[in-house]
Amino acid sequence: MTDAQNKSPGVVFWGIVTLVVLMFLYPLSIGPVAWLVDREMLPEGLSEPLGIVYLPLEYAVAMSNTTMHLYAWYVSLWMREPYSV
Repeated sequence: MTDAQNKSPGVVFWGIVTLVVLMFLYPLSIGPVAWLVDREMLPEGLSEPLGIVYLPLEYAVAMSNTTMHLYAWYVSLWMREPYSV
């Protein structure tokens, strides 16, 4: 292998970077989704699939009062009315 091949990031590196980014984007994406739901801007049939997509997040949030309150605070930033747990 040449030095250039050793120094360039490989597939494993970019896979790890992608997973780390997704770990942060997934929970943060609930805010814009809450904004769209609050303003009734989503198509009719999208409510149930979104509930399934965010079910793991809601399960994880329910494990602790601290995360539950942080989740409620974050979602309320995106909604017209305060969100409560």
